[in-house]
Amino acid sequence: QPPNVQEAGPVDAWVTGYYCLHDGGPVGDGGGFCGATASGHILSPSDSGLVAACGYAWRLGAILRVEGYGDVVCLDRGNLSPRQIDIFYYTSSELWAGPQGLRRVEEVR
Repeated sequence: QPPNVQEAGPVDAWVTGYYCLHDGGPVGDGGGFCGATASGHILSPSDSGLVAACGYAWRLGAILRVEGYGDVVCLDRGNLSPRQIDIFYYTSSELWAGPQGLRRVEEVR
């Protein structure tokens, strides 16, 4: 596991998403993740849009402010680039309504 490479100030990050239950949209698009995160947190519907898998640019537990979206907490890892944030959604329809693409991101806590 690479060391954290804490970012100072806002940076450009690639924002993507993953979900637990498929309820529409393409199949094979990051679905079926309903269990525990890398931090040991068990995902639930109330975590939708608030929990994220984060690249190693941020520590587990970091709270990130995503431009045009709001705050997410890094509780998971994944096969991500260092400056990628993969937001958890409970359903695939929530995923497709969420932010995607390059966004300014800043660690706020």
